[in-house]
Amino acid sequence: MNWKEEFRNALLDMTQNPPDVRKIVKPHIPKKLFKYGSFQSEYWEQTIYKAEIFLSPAKVFNDPFDCRANFNYEKAIAVGKFRDELIRQFGKSGTEKLSEDMVEKVIEGMREDVFVFCFSEVWKSLLMWAHYANNYNGYCIGYDMGQVRDHLIYNLYPVLYEKDYIDITNNLINTNQNTGLICNLAKAEEWSYEKEWRIVEYRDNPFYFRKALKAIYLGMNCVKKDRDDVIKWAEANKKEVYLIKTAKLKYELEAERIV
Repeated sequence: MNWKEEFRNALLDMTQNPPDVRKIVKPHIPKKLFKYGSFQSEYWEQTIYKAEIFLSPAKVFNDPFDCRANFNYEKAIAVGKFRDELIRQFGKSGTEKLSEDMVEKVIEGMREDVFVFCFSEVWKSLLMWAHYANNYNGYCIGYDMGQVRDHLIYNLYPVLYEKDYIDITNNLINTNQNTGLICNLAKAEEWSYEKEWRIVEYRDNPFYFRKALKAIYLGMNCVKKDRDDVIKWAEANKKEVYLIKTAKLKYELEAERIV
């Protein structure tokens, strides 16, 4: 069993004392992680110049399947801790009358207080440069994760890429400390090229990765003013800057260091 299978099994563990998923993940955090962005964002200057990490509500993701799971409605409300929580909110008689749609809304409501920041293991994804970096007009930040303090990446995990929704029925019944994480890390298999990692928090306070921010990759279509501004800042702050360009013989990207 590889460590990602061990991690997934630990998340789905239904016992009251499941394995500590953080201990499984920590030795395998990549040395470098990357974040794609656009100069059209109102936050790009804070993201680069202040190395500020903005966490977003999970409910605003562009993929409607993101963070979704499956459950057996009748089993989930019949016994266990999830039923106890429903009774606390709606009373015993109210819980018996809850429709499946209403229970789904309760579970969906759990996501409203979840905030996420997404990284990738790769800087040269053709699709991500197009999707997240404004058609190669944007940038990609490279972070040295060895320079990030442990408490800032305490809740950093790899995304689970799945063919089907994960069934969380038994996890709801036997609710433990990992139950909430399952949905927040599940994504359709089609997105696996992103090689995504996520910080999952229950507060939206920004983090700062000043020491960890090591390099800025600029898209081949980046406008001159944005490029010049980033280069000027990088020279003053001893950061590396690379210009992305197309490889000559393959559908690949190359990076030319310019600072």
